[in-house]
Amino acid sequence: MWGAFELSAIHNEEIRSLPTNFQVLDGLFQALAVRGGGFSVVMIDRLPQGLLILYAFMMVRAHTCQNNNTSS
Repeated sequence: MWGAFELSAIHNEEIRSLPTNFQVLDGLFQALAVRGGGFSVVMIDRLPQGLLILYAFMMVRAHTCQNNNTSS
């Protein structure tokens, strides 16, 4: 997920305006916090559609895995 955020940030002006070290930290935070607590560094509507689809897929996958673990 972190790599996907960094790749999608290549053409994102809001993220590219940050210093490189903050871009890396923000990518890590965005990758971990979106699914966990709903926190974000960049407004969710300013992210590329491909990354939003990846976020949705990861949330469905996490939910499915959680349901599989509780049912057995």
